[in-house]
Amino acid sequence: MALMTTGRSFAPRRVPSPSNALASQQASRSQSSQSRKSSLLAGWVFAAIVLPAALLAQTPAVTTSSTESGASWTLSTDVVFGFEFTPNSDLDVTHLGLWDYQVDGIVATYPMGLFDAAGNALGTTQIDAGTGNELRDGFRFVALANPARIQAGQSYRVACYQAADQEKERFLSTAQTGTQLSFNGVFSVAGRFQQFGTNGLIAPTSLTTGGFLIGPNFLFREPGQPAVTTTSTMANVSWSPSADVVFGFEFTPNSSFDVTHLGLWDDADEGMIATYPMGLFDAAGNALGTTQIDAGTGNELRDGFRYAPLATPVTVQAGQSYRVACYQAIGQAKERFLRSGVLDNQASFSNAFALEGSFEQFGNGGLIAPTSPTISGWRVGPTFLMNVEGVEVSRVGTPANPDVFLPGVSGPPRLGSAWEPVVDHTTFLPSATMDFAVIGLAPANVPFVLGTLLCDLPNPVPTISTLAGSPFSLPIPSDDGLVGVTLCVQALSFDGTDAALTNALDIKLGV
Repeated sequence: MALMTTGRSFAPRRVPSPSNALASQQASRSQSSQSRKSSLLAGWVFAAIVLPAALLAQTPAVTTSSTESGASWTLSTDVVFGFEFTPNSDLDVTHLGLWDYQVDGIVATYPMGLFDAAGNALGTTQIDAGTGNELRDGFRFVALANPARIQAGQSYRVACYQAADQEKERFLSTAQTGTQLSFNGVFSVAGRFQQFGTNGLIAPTSLTTGGFLIGPNFLFREPGQPAVTTTSTMANVSWSPSADVVFGFEFTPNSSFDVTHLGLWDDADEGMIATYPMGLFDAAGNALGTTQIDAGTGNELRDGFRYAPLATPVTVQAGQSYRVACYQAIGQAKERFLRSGVLDNQASFSNAFALEGSFEQFGNGGLIAPTSPTISGWRVGPTFLMNVEGVEVSRVGTPANPDVFLPGVSGPPRLGSAWEPVVDHTTFLPSATMDFAVIGLAPANVPFVLGTLLCDLPNPVPTISTLAGSPFSLPIPSDDGLVGVTLCVQALSFDGTDAALTNALDIKLGV
């Protein structure tokens, strides 16, 4: 029976093997020269196998130096417990965790959840029995399928459910002598909550007295990804104290994104030696956003750079040029900067923009957009954080394929999360038993026996599979180098005899 699509009757064809047919069709096509993109693609597709949960850029909500034995609920208790908190700024919660008494493994498997003030679950996961989950400072953590954005001034609860007759993991109680807890200063803590007889994971509603019971915990990060990352441990270059200089770099976004913070390299992470004005400028030299990095250690430190937020995020547009810059005055102590070719100085710039060059200017008397290109290499002190939204756009091609490959059920593709597109089989190959997703480097439009091939596929073809009608799960590493990367993903469905191609989803990896 033919399957009807817009303006065309589409019938599945019988083929010996879907994967071989696709590979054969692409074998004679020239391969992309984007070797870095290809390696990132391969790493992304197999991330679930080769990469552990990424904890390096995350901050724990609660830390403790306690060595006490803690306490535990009685064996017959059915309880959900945790604490309520209110963030002072927008944050992304990336992992939920539970205290592991004696760090010898969790004694049972427990559901965990993050809830808003109305009790809606923003993210759930489970801590597994044993030592399989990542251990950090006495707590074991599991990544949420997608980071949960929490808003400044709103209240949230993190909770763990432990069932009746289930062996209970011990928790820390501030009522016990020797228990010391430290709550991160980026949020305020409203109190301890617990509830009995829930028969499952919910947001606990009973505010109780008697201190805190800490078992549940979470990891969070500031929204935004860095424009520049480095593995350098030395900077060893600075402007002369007699210099009056503004310097930075020019970039052109590949797609629009929001700049949320400006930052400056902090040599040896010891704190800024003076206060410096920072600015983001358009191609005409107009200031789009300014702030300052303060002397000392007060500004947020992230991978060697200190950041200060802009009063309002600035949206930069695709194809337009911008400059980020720092001003350092005459007679002012100068913070060191990174320079290519000096010591171990290495810098990587995000894929979300094209680097146009390094710029500097002397004798300005204040913060402006520098106009003189640097003669030798690049110099990095100024940088920024950006929010790049994930994108997923359907494309049916010509002739048109069925538009049945649907965007991710949990949202667009974002770093550190699993992207979950799904094929709708309501009218499309309803007898299918398996769905395959093939991932390409760029869009294509090649008429083919199975339909129109819409992705430029590398060789071998990166392919994942799932039961027909079930969401795919494509894990995206928390790798800053992937921000803004664009890929093409197309589904192929197979019922053991017949196969057919769907529309493609052209995606951009966001944060």
